Amino acid sequence: MWIGSSLGMSIFDGHKLLSFTKQNGLVGGGICHSIIERPNGDFWFGDFEGSIVKYDGDFLYHYTA
Repeated sequence: MWIGSSLGMSIFDGHKLLSFTKQNGLVGGGICHSIIERPNGDFWFGDFEGSIVKYDGDFLYHYTA
């Protein structure tokens, strides 16, 4: 389960919580307002400052809209 908040994004796998914030590589405002999963398993996130982030299960990739 993915959770977007004013601090960034987190995923809970049923056992542990993994968080992505500005402190560990998230760029932009950090206030996540949208999350979508693609058919290939990638997750895309958007924030209020126009940053877009893709998470492929290993790395964060940053894009600017």
